[in-house]
Amino acid sequence: MRSLHRLRHLALTGTLAIVAACDSERATSSTADARLAEDLMLGVGTSTSAQQLRGGGPPDINHLLRNAPDSIKPTADQVAAIAALQAAFETASAADLTLLRQLHDSAMALRGAGASRDDVRAVLATGDAARTRLRAAQDALRDAIDAVLTDAQKAWLKANLPPPFAGGPFGPGERRRGPGGMGGPPAGGPPPGGP
Repeated sequence: MRSLHRLRHLALTGTLAIVAACDSERATSSTADARLAEDLMLGVGTSTSAQQLRGGGPPDINHLLRNAPDSIKPTADQVAAIAALQAAFETASAADLTLLRQLHDSAMALRGAGASRDDVRAVLATGDAARTRLRAAQDALRDAIDAVLTDAQKAWLKANLPPPFAGGPFGPGERRRGPGGMGGPPAGGPPPGGP
């Protein structure tokens, strides 16, 4: 699971670097960048299977609890209930995920062709309603899975899982601007090369 989060983080960082490199403006934040980042966290543009799509939303609880003490491992009923909830989410969200993937691909193609930032924003903005529905569906799925888990399981998960993106959705040093436009030391760390 950690490797999936690292791959998502790497894909997010790479996509944002491409957008920033293609950008002739030096804006510190951008609606287009925020939409691309959210799409990547939702699983758009980085996942190819329904199994991987859960990485953008709630994690596979059964997999995460695999290392838990035997006394709090999920029961067969819990496993079945969570699988049913995840399958229902995937079925209900398939159209929104497909639309967002298409918009993401179109936006990246436009940027690669030298389109203006406003053109890219316009393409990404057409997915705002789908993005909102998908985020709400993921929140509802998290709540439904939370209702299936026992208090002991929830406490163990909270104590043993690292945050998916330390320092925010862009990782440590989120949105830092150094002399080259991006980068800087990780949050709380010394600058590269020493103090």
